[in-house]
Amino acid sequence: MSDAASRRTARAAIAAWFALSWLIALTVLNDVSGGALRSTILFAVPVFATGWQSWRLGLVFAALGLLSAVAGGAMPEPGSPAPPEIDALVAFAKLALDAACAHVLGTHWRADGAAQGRKR
Repeated sequence: MSDAASRRTARAAIAAWFALSWLIALTVLNDVSGGALRSTILFAVPVFATGWQSWRLGLVFAALGLLSAVAGGAMPEPGSPAPPEIDALVAFAKLALDAACAHVLGTHWRADGAAQGRKR
């Protein structure tokens, strides 16, 4: 394995540990507070952090974020006329889009940095 590949793997592992810690803390806080932390952005932070490194890892954490919301009581939204399955599908779509956008931004950022490094 090359040095660059091992650094990429290490960064992805760090992002995954951060994201997993975030989701566990969010699940516990939601469970204690009765699902008071319902904002999608709270679940999107770990998805963005992992999606920046790998779109596959971002999608895994989108699914884990959805499970975290259900386990913590943040889903389904109270008073929502839609069935819980539709709410879950919409939430997953938002988080998956977050992962895809993060990966595109991360790839662009890394390519820009590499181009700047070659100019020096």
